[in-house]
Amino acid sequence: MSGPHILPNVPSISQPRPILLDTDDNICLPDTTTRLSPKDVFVWDVVTWSRAYPLWLPEVTGNSLECLEVGAGLGGLSLLLAYLGHRVRCTDQYFPTRAVEYHRRFQFRGQIVYEAADLLSCKYRSQFDVIVCRSVIGSIGIHGGLAAQHAALETLRMSLKPGGALLLAENLAASPIHSLARRITAERRWRWRYPTLSEILSILSGFSSLQYRTVGFAAAFGLTETQRRIFGRVDSYLDRLVSAAWRYVWLGVARR
Repeated sequence: MSGPHILPNVPSISQPRPILLDTDDNICLPDTTTRLSPKDVFVWDVVTWSRAYPLWLPEVTGNSLECLEVGAGLGGLSLLLAYLGHRVRCTDQYFPTRAVEYHRRFQFRGQIVYEAADLLSCKYRSQFDVIVCRSVIGSIGIHGGLAAQHAALETLRMSLKPGGALLLAENLAASPIHSLARRITAERRWRWRYPTLSEILSILSGFSSLQYRTVGFAAAFGLTETQRRIFGRVDSYLDRLVSAAWRYVWLGVARR
């Protein structure tokens, strides 16, 4: 783990502020003119993944929290938390240089610290109020399978303070059609291990409580962000007809 790099911005706040969503699901705070769009946070497949907001936003409304993002990539979830005034540790397997550059484009109230941290070997213990993780668990299973995925979630659980919340968004194995499509595309090279719905519930069984939903079916087949946006809107209706186990995104809150 390398030493931290800190990107400060507007001084942090100490009082809770309501989180408002406009008609386009942009996040608005009452004492700022800036808005944070779902695309700023989720970057790709935005319509589907931003359906996490109803579950997640109540967990991050309030006084400044100690937060961790693992597998950050561009760090959209770190940006969300910092925008809301929280103190965030933004980590990836290697130093998250892309996230540093991405975050410089935005104004936010909190503070972000950047570090390289391997999820399977990180040593945090009872340190964070909130941990955010998106589309990471599948990659953990490439070499270690289900056992490694279970170990990773247990590491995150132990990194939370008692009563802390893991905000998790993860790709699922979904339907046989999704599995076939993955086998005949470039994803085959990655050997990503997509957990099934029953598996992800099993590996989260050590948490004291769990609230979740599964979403998305057609948007997984979009080849461009425009297609995924259109299919994602169709999915808001199609999900009512499709088995929960056949949807391709799991969104939830797991509490230690």
